[in-house]
Amino acid sequence: MRKRLLAAALFASAACVVVPQSASASGSAVPAPTGGYDTQPAGSTASLRELGAIISLSLASGETHYINGILSVGSATTKTEVTELVGCWLSGTPRTQASALGISEAGQNVDAGASVTLTSRFEFTAPAAGTYDCSLDAIFINHDSTTASGHIYVLSGSSIQDAKGPLVAHAQAYQPSRLLVTSSNPADINLIASYSVPVTVSSIGVISDVGITNCYVQYHLCAGPPAESSSANSNLTSQLVVQQLDALGNVCHQSSDSLLSSSVSPDTHHQKLYHRLDSFPIEATCGSFNVKVFLHVAKTGGNDFEVENTNQSYSFLFEE
Repeated sequence: MRKRLLAAALFASAACVVVPQSASASGSAVPAPTGGYDTQPAGSTASLRELGAIISLSLASGETHYINGILSVGSATTKTEVTELVGCWLSGTPRTQASALGISEAGQNVDAGASVTLTSRFEFTAPAAGTYDCSLDAIFINHDSTTASGHIYVLSGSSIQDAKGPLVAHAQAYQPSRLLVTSSNPADINLIASYSVPVTVSSIGVISDVGITNCYVQYHLCAGPPAESSSANSNLTSQLVVQQLDALGNVCHQSSDSLLSSSVSPDTHHQKLYHRLDSFPIEATCGSFNVKVFLHVAKTGGNDFEVENTNQSYSFLFEE
C-alpha cells in the first residue's frame, strides 16, 4: 500500500447519497450513515469521500477540544486501501486536506470480504473565535487494479464526537519525522517533553497512537528485499509511559499502560496501534506539576518497521 494523501485532494461524491448528520452539543457522537462507496483505481488522484458525519463547534480563540473519529468498513469487493481522516475547518470555507486547521488519520489495507475499524483522534485548538466544522471522511483505493473501481461499505459504529467539551488541561505532540526501528534501535516517540498541568486538575488521561509500516518492500526509510523478507511480519511491542517530574526534572512517579504485542503483516502493510492511560494522578507532593509523555516501541522479530510521522503518530493529554 502506498499513501496517496495529496494535499490538494478534494472531496468526491460517493456512490451512495448520504444525508449529512451534524451536532453541536459536546459529548454527542454523530453517526455516519451506513452504505456503499465505489473505490478508486490504484494510481488515481486521491479523493476524500465525505461520509456525512459532521460536528459544528462555536469556539473562542484558543479553545481546545478532543475530537474522536471511528470508521468501520467491510464487504469490499477487492483488496482496498482504506484511509480514515478526521479534520476540522472554519465553517463555510472550502474543505480540502490542505486547508484543514487540524487533522488526524489512520490507514490500512483491507482484504476483500474482511472488515476493520480505524480510529483517528486529536486535540483541535481554535486559531480564532468562530464556528468550526469537524468531519469524518475517507479515501478508498482499489488495491488490485489501476483501471477498475471496486466497492466497499461503511458499517454501523462509524462516527465523530467532541469527546469532552472545552479542555482545561491539554497538550499534544506529533512524531516529527519517520523513524526506522530495528532490533538494535528501539525508540521513544510521540514525546511531550514537559507540560505543566493546571493546579486545579487532579488527574489526567493520556492517549498515544502510532502508525506502523512493515518494511517488506522499499518504502521511505525501509530497505525492502533483500535486507528484509517479502513475506515476513513485523513483530513489535509498544507501551505508553507517563511521568510526573519533580522540581529538578527528575521522575517523581510514573505509570504505563499494558505492554502491547503486535504483528503487522505484508498484506496489511500499514497498521495503527492505539494506547490510552486513564486517571494518572497529579500529586502536589512532587513539588512540580510538570508531566512527560512518550511511547516506547521495540522490534521483537521479523522485518524492520517504520514509525510514521505527523498526523498518524501523536500523543495528547486532557483532564479527567
